[in-house]
Amino acid sequence: LDLEEYDPFKPEGGTYDELISAGAGLISRGEFGRAYVYYERALEVASLLDDSVERDEAIADSRWRMATTLKRLGKLSMAEHELREILKERKRLVPRTRMRALLQLSYLYRELGDLLLSSILAREALALSREVQDPATEAGVLNTMANIAHAEDDFDTAVEAYGQCLRLLQSLGGSREMESIVSVNLGGCMVQAGRAEEGMDLLHRALAEARRNGYRRASSLALTRLGEACVQQGDTRQALVRFSESDVFAARGNNCYHDILFLNAYRRWEIARSEENGTREKIAFGRLRHLRSLLQRRFPEVDAFDAHVDRNRRRYAIAE
Repeated sequence: LDLEEYDPFKPEGGTYDELISAGAGLISRGEFGRAYVYYERALEVASLLDDSVERDEAIADSRWRMATTLKRLGKLSMAEHELREILKERKRLVPRTRMRALLQLSYLYRELGDLLLSSILAREALALSREVQDPATEAGVLNTMANIAHAEDDFDTAVEAYGQCLRLLQSLGGSREMESIVSVNLGGCMVQAGRAEEGMDLLHRALAEARRNGYRRASSLALTRLGEACVQQGDTRQALVRFSESDVFAARGNNCYHDILFLNAYRRWEIARSEENGTREKIAFGRLRHLRSLLQRRFPEVDAFDAHVDRNRRRYAIAE
């Protein structure tokens, strides 16, 4: 995606508040590219204001909105730049603004695979969220910390953090889709922590709710976690069914969840290799190579696949 194609949509006029409001409307309609240029224009307008706290906050807010939009467009390096620009002026900003930037940067580094830096930023954001008494942000930070623990195979810590996050979300209300995602991740971690019956029960309940409410990502992820649970229990046949069901949700519409599709393909590849099924292994490997080219986000399975390709680069070069 080339952002220059959206330049013709960049407004020439408008006040800061008008531009921010218009950008938010575009985001709600899924028009992220057009929203980005509105926020870019808002930044230019904010930069012309008289030097004040309000100017500093307006600039930071514009950059934060640009960063979150860039992240949704898959422009992670550009998003990182905008968030770093905010934090360069952190001493001039109120705690809530610093907290938002730290949290988004933590999300970003988690997706880029730098779990150590993501964890450091998350802990700082957690302290600020408690300082300003912002339970919604605290829940987001706890979810990130749980994601990191999960990626590091520290399942007991992940279960605790996901549980805290879920309880906060339930007390707040109004975040049903986020609750659904957290419930799925909590159930998956319970299975991996040796609490299979409890975890699978939660996954089935989360899947039913996600389907009922039309939460496509939560539905897809729940099916993937159920497939992984089946693998753990030695039922690879049922696992493959679950991964295929997950693919249906992940690939539906224009907004594909390439990370979930990659994870499903990776699990199929693992099963094929363990069963020494060369045909299925080749099919899954080809699918993985295609999906890998579409991913900027990194997670343990992506790193493991990249390492495998690097170790066998000569073999695959000859095969091509």
